[in-house]
Amino acid sequence: MVNTRPTLVSHSESHNGQQRSTASTASVPHMPSGQDQGECDFVKPVCTPCNQSRRPCTGTGRALVFKTTTIATNGQPTTSTSTFGAAAPLVTQSRAAAQLDTVAEHERHIGFFWTAYLPNGEPFPDEASRYTTCGWTRIVREMCESQVTTTETDSTTDLVRLAVVANGLCMLGSQHRDTRMVDDGHQVYGRALQKMRAALQRFESTETKKLALLLTSRLLTMFTLLFGRDVTDRGPPSAAQGEAWVGLNAGEMALLLSSRPEAYQTGDAHQVFVDTRLHLFLPYLMSKSRTSLSRPDWMTVPWAVIPKTPLDRLIDHIGHIPALAEDLTAINSNETLSEKDKRIAKHGLRPRYSAFVGEMKDWFDDVVPGFGIEELLAIGKTKKRKRASEGSSSVLELAKAHTLVLFWATCLLFRGGLLQVLNEDGDIPPEFVNMRAIRYNMLKIMSSVFFSPNSKLTASWYSINIALFPLRIVMGTVGRNDSDDGDNGHGDIDTCPLSPAEIELMAGISKECKARGVASFLNSMGQYLSEGDAKE
Repeated sequence: MVNTRPTLVSHSESHNGQQRSTASTASVPHMPSGQDQGECDFVKPVCTPCNQSRRPCTGTGRALVFKTTTIATNGQPTTSTSTFGAAAPLVTQSRAAAQLDTVAEHERHIGFFWTAYLPNGEPFPDEASRYTTCGWTRIVREMCESQVTTTETDSTTDLVRLAVVANGLCMLGSQHRDTRMVDDGHQVYGRALQKMRAALQRFESTETKKLALLLTSRLLTMFTLLFGRDVTDRGPPSAAQGEAWVGLNAGEMALLLSSRPEAYQTGDAHQVFVDTRLHLFLPYLMSKSRTSLSRPDWMTVPWAVIPKTPLDRLIDHIGHIPALAEDLTAINSNETLSEKDKRIAKHGLRPRYSAFVGEMKDWFDDVVPGFGIEELLAIGKTKKRKRASEGSSSVLELAKAHTLVLFWATCLLFRGGLLQVLNEDGDIPPEFVNMRAIRYNMLKIMSSVFFSPNSKLTASWYSINIALFPLRIVMGTVGRNDSDDGDNGHGDIDTCPLSPAEIELMAGISKECKARGVASFLNSMGQYLSEGDAKE
């Protein structure tokens, strides 16, 4: 019997002694040590702890550190730590806290959150959860509604409501260009983080409490992604927002892994697990490092009762990439190997890489033909806006488009590795590595389905949320390559300029992102990745 329990411990790393987040440890800026005067109090322009210690204030809150203790059958405990970081830009309390704490205020902003976040403001149809990570929204709605009738003031479901309110305030403030309301959202976000710390210190491993903490973590991570940069910060982009997002993911991973895989086989626990895997894999895809979620038991046991969906199967394939990329990186970075030895070592990776390509192709051939790709690509030109009540089929189109864009983003992300290992014998189907075609199709579908005024969907924060990772991948392929003579994208190049058609599509998408103030995350994540590469 293995018993795993997450506990909260202090992070002793100094404020300036940052390190890049990895599978085992993660840290974010603004982490007061035990000698500091206290936690961040969100005072502008420099919070009290940083002011008293005379250090730079990055304004991204204090990290939570999970220490996961596993008691094995031999009775000997083993521990591992992960950081639950957060980006909480510094804000003043622009409204009386009591007013924001009223039930009426909570209900108003929770209602607006669902109107703004969900496509057409309506719940997802059940079929959509087979193709996109949306099932968790139903569980959060139910928790928010149940909390209205309870008098338990320290309920973990209250954390979920508070995290929803924080997002709702910033969404409403962003829509109306109301910086005061956005500040209120950051204030509520900071309080949600503080209550999260308290909840972890008295953690009880019941299913309801665990799910509430996981969902709160997801909402706080989403807040960091969408609103993590202070709206008053007009300085150059920094890595803080991207690094904080990675730290939050590390903490959420620790919380998820504090239960055994069997705990996620049925009910809401299964739905939260399958909807959580994708964004937990992302930092490992970017850092090219293995993750526990890719172990065979975590890839199989949670589906012992409920069959895998097309999205589950795709995420399985995505989950294999970190280990493949890590092994290739180890070969490339090994200075003791000659070029000939490196070629031999890469040849040894060919069976695994070929198997990966075969599995991805089988998935594509099995799932995608029924999507109607040509119809999805033509939505922006041919479809007229319909009433929101007629939007269910369009929501399903959005879900399928998300799966398709995710597949193409995976191809772009792993393209360089595939070319290094398999390109010599032409073992890669062109549609997996044709950069220009993949990139254009991604931008076209995102423009047509996610953001087009001609689709049946009103633009939603959900569309923005699921678009940011693919957009980050696309941006990573854009570059100036003077030797590029216009090949079909199958050449051994990592970047190439946008075509005129792609520039037009990107301009429309960027306009939507900038209008909602979320473009900073794309810049911050790029800065974070660049700084990480420079350290390696």
